[in-house]
Amino acid sequence: MRGWLPTALVLVAMCAPAAAQPTTHEDHQPPAVVSGEGAPWDVPVHVVSNRGAMLDALVAQGFTRGMHPRRAPLMRMHELMPALTAAMAARPGS
Repeated sequence: MRGWLPTALVLVAMCAPAAAQPTTHEDHQPPAVVSGEGAPWDVPVHVVSNRGAMLDALVAQGFTRGMHPRRAPLMRMHELMPALTAAMAARPGS
């Protein structure tokens, strides 16, 4: 991740109200003409939040802390929304 995105994520995390749950989904696949036929559709997902319970819930589901996701895919795209929704529902101490 280069350029403006890391700076933007830090600013959002610092300036967002306590109830905010900003999420950004990074789509890095180049077109098939660049990546070739049958290239994987795996994309990193970056979640920036000041809610520790939500971040802890994501780590418990296999997400990693920091800006560098692990190489192996964690889940399929259709599993992402339920995972994020469950994490957003987490409360401190749960």
